Amino acid sequence: MWINSELYFVKVSYQRGDLATLIIDKIISKSVMTLMITFVKLNQMNNINIWSSKPLSGNSSKIFTSMGGLLPISLISVDVLKTCNIDDSLEVVLKQAQFENFDHIPVVCSQEIIIGLLDMKKAKARDASEEVREVMEHLRQSILISSNASILSFIETADENPCRLVLDGTKITGIVTISDLQKLEVRPVLFSLITYLELLMAEFIRQEFPNEEWIERLSPCRKASVNQEWEKLRQNNMAIDMLSATQFCDKRTILLKSNLFTSKLSSTSTSKNIAKDIFEKIEKLRDSVAHAGDYALTEDTAKEVSKIVRDIQKFIEILEYTK
Repeated sequence: MWINSELYFVKVSYQRGDLATLIIDKIISKSVMTLMITFVKLNQMNNINIWSSKPLSGNSSKIFTSMGGLLPISLISVDVLKTCNIDDSLEVVLKQAQFENFDHIPVVCSQEIIIGLLDMKKAKARDASEEVREVMEHLRQSILISSNASILSFIETADENPCRLVLDGTKITGIVTISDLQKLEVRPVLFSLITYLELLMAEFIRQEFPNEEWIERLSPCRKASVNQEWEKLRQNNMAIDMLSATQFCDKRTILLKSNLFTSKLSSTSTSKNIAKDIFEKIEKLRDSVAHAGDYALTEDTAKEVSKIVRDIQKFIEILEYTK
C-alpha cells in the first residue's frame, strides 16, 4: 500500500491479524499525519485487540467498600458549634434566632457533654412549657456515625436517620444531616454508583445478546439514533461495539425486555412496571448529578435520593450475580 504526501511516498506493508508494519523511507510532518489517519482506518476495518483496560474488573465492586477512606462523612459534616441544654424549656430554645435554620440541635448536659438531639420540628409541635429532656432523642447507635464512614453509608439510610452525630474516636466532633446530600462531595459518590450500575447493565446485555440482537428491542427512533451515534464513534475509534452508542434509557428498555425479569426477578416483588419506574428515577437522578442540577433541594427529594440509592444497590446485586 502506498500513501501519497505532497513531497514523498510512504510505503506501508500491512498483514491481516497484526498491526500494520511500516517501512518509511523519507518522511516529513505531513506524512506523519497522513500515516496516523491511515492507521486509525486500518484498525477500524480490521478487528484488532482493544488497547484499554476493561471498565469492569474483579475488583470493581470493592470501590464502594473503600470509599470511606476516599470520601468520608467528615467531608460533608459540620462542627458542632451550637447546642441547647437538657434543662432548657422548649420556649427558650424556639425563641433563639441562632436555631432558626436548624432542623436538629445537639443537646448537652451540665458538663457540656453531648447526650442527644432535639428535633426542632417535633419541638414546635409540643407544649412550649415542656423541657428539652422530655422531647429530645437520647444517644443511640442509629444517630451516631464514624468520621471515617463513607458518605454512601450515610446516604443509604438518610431518609430513616436524617441526622447523625459524627464520632472521631470516642468524641462527638460534628453533625451531618440529610440536607447535606446536596453538597458537591456527594455527587461523585452518586455518579460512581450509577455508572457502575450502567456498566453492569451493558455487560448483562452483551452476554444475553452476543450477536447484538438487542437492537430489535428498541423503537425505530432509538434504533436510528443509536446507529447514527455508533457511526460517529466508530469513525473516531471510540467505541468497543454498537452497545457503546446507547444511552441509559436504551439499556433500561433492553433489560426490561430481557430474561432478567423472568428469571432473576421472578421470585421478588419487582415487576417490570415497578422496575421501569425505578430505572426512570435513577436516570433522572443521574442527569441531575451530571449536569449540576438540584436533586436534593427539599427534604422530600433528599429522602427520595436515599430510596433510589437502595434500589440501585438492589439492581447491582442482581446483575453482579448474573456475571
